Parts: sequence; C-alpha cells; structure tokens
Amino acid sequence: MANPKPPRPAPPAPRTVNRAQLCVELGRSRQWVDARITDDPDFPVLQRGSRGVSYAFDLDQVRTYLQAEDRAASVFSAITPMARLANARAMMAEQDLADRMGKLIDAEEARPVLARVAADLRAIFGRAIGELTRRHGFSPACEQDFRASMDALADTFEADVGAALSPGGRHPPEEHPDPH
Repeated sequence: MANPKPPRPAPPAPRTVNRAQLCVELGRSRQWVDARITDDPDFPVLQRGSRGVSYAFDLDQVRTYLQAEDRAASVFSAITPMARLANARAMMAEQDLADRMGKLIDAEEARPVLARVAADLRAIFGRAIGELTRRHGFSPACEQDFRASMDALADTFEADVGAALSPGGRHPPEEHPDPH
C-alpha cells in the first residue's frame, strides 16, 4: 500500500495590525499611512476604521504591496533625469500641438454626432426648399435645382467632416468639388 501524502500545512495566518502598529512596523508616520489610505484606492486595508472600530491591515499584504510599488519606482528612477526631462518636454509639446490644432475631441466619438448633424441639415434644408417652393410658386424644375444644390452642399459637408476626422486630417481645399 502506498504511503499517503502528508497533509499540506495550513497557510500562515495573516498578521493583522492596527494603524498604530502598522506605522511602527513600517517606520512611517501616521500622516503617511492616513494619506495612503485616503489617496490610494488599492492600498490593502482589511477593515476600514470608524467610530469605535480600528483600522485593520494584513502586514504581509501591505509589505508585498509596498515592495511591488518600490520595484516600479526603481524602474522609473533608472531613467536618467535628462531623459525624464526630455520625455516631459515631448509630452508638453504634443499637448500644446493638440491644443493648437483643436484635436481635443475623439474622432470616433465625433463621427456619429456629425453624421446626425448632416442628416438633420439635409432634412431641414429639404423642408425649407419645399416651403419656399410652395410659398413663392417655384416650378418643379426649380425645386429640383434647389434640391440638387442642397445635396451637393451636404455631400461636401460630409466629405469635409470625413476628411477632418480621418487620420491624415483635412484635405487641401482644391480637392473639394465646387457645388455650383
């Protein structure tokens, strides 16, 4: 008969500490711990304190969390100060360029909105042409000319919007057909 496997040892029980004990264990001030609890939603807290109830922390979880954070910070600090400065300047220049070019909207969000605007404009102009034809007694041929001109303008608007929202940006004006 085979020897049965020995039972696995139970994982160690978490070492639960209160806020004052956490400060002592980490060698940090209470203000630092309070700021981490408030400002870092991922900071490991077992139990939030309130009136008559103390904060509770799993000391091992907190240490593991802070060590991972320290490793991430050490990767960042390995970048030279000059490289960080150059990166910051490049990001500021990109933001400045985006501000100047007016590309602060997401093209994918703007596209359906502008498509609805174009459709609404077509409908409004269509009703306006019908009303003008009725009020002023324009001939059916004249109404068709108005509608063709309106359709050409709406097509140009849609092409301009599509070009402005494309990755390459606007097309030069000479590429747009003359609606007349």
